[in-house]
Amino acid sequence: MEKEAEVKELIKKHLPADRAKEGLFYIKEYSNLIASNINSEDEKIILRNSLINTGINIREFQKEMVGLKISYSEVYHGCLELETEI
Repeated sequence: MEKEAEVKELIKKHLPADRAKEGLFYIKEYSNLIASNINSEDEKIILRNSLINTGINIREFQKEMVGLKISYSEVYHGCLELETEI
């Protein structure tokens, strides 16, 4: 499977059906924050809690990212592409 398709499938798999747009927003913001190496612990905590409150199991998401060798930058770009689809 092509890397872009893997990234999009991973994101879709973890989005809650009833809050997909909200979940996608938080995944995008969180991955952008991590990928850009901004040292804002408060912002990371807030976004992480928002992900959890949306129903996204962030630990499972991150485990799958590692297993598929997907970076936060790739997740961010996948989210940008999915914004037009969801």
